[in-house]
Amino acid sequence: MAELQSRLHSIREGDKTAFELLYNEMHRPLFAVIYQVTQDKVLSEDVLQELFLKLYLSPPKPSANSHAYLYRMARNLAIDSVRKHKPQADWEQAEKTLSQTDNLSQALDLEDAIQSLPEQERQVFTMRIDGGLKFHEIATILNAPLGTVFWVYQKAINNLRNFLGGTL
Repeated sequence: MAELQSRLHSIREGDKTAFELLYNEMHRPLFAVIYQVTQDKVLSEDVLQELFLKLYLSPPKPSANSHAYLYRMARNLAIDSVRKHKPQADWEQAEKTLSQTDNLSQALDLEDAIQSLPEQERQVFTMRIDGGLKFHEIATILNAPLGTVFWVYQKAINNLRNFLGGTL
């Protein structure tokens, strides 16, 4: 947490290396949060690029909730982007991604299971698993009580187990 605050401070001072380190550390989890909202790889990449451009041009002041700030910013930009764009299927990219999976059937089952979750459960599950966020960070991003986030996550796990026939 202090490392992120230090990087943001360095970026505000014009340190391009700190920006590169921030990108290398945060682009995957931020992309996961963005993708969860957009459900579109190309659009998610555009939103991620927009996010880092905004961070480069006007980095936030370091605060105790820097991680939560970045995730909330990513989520809000993704929501705005979805509102502006109509979803477009990118079948070629989907086929390429799925062809890289060893067990296509298992990957499809898991993706179907995740998509079957109600939106709140899907968001919490994705932020926790794909984004690697801690529960308190998710609670801050969603502006929800910590106990609610725990409960929603457990509910998502149980629903995934039921959908997958207990194989999760």
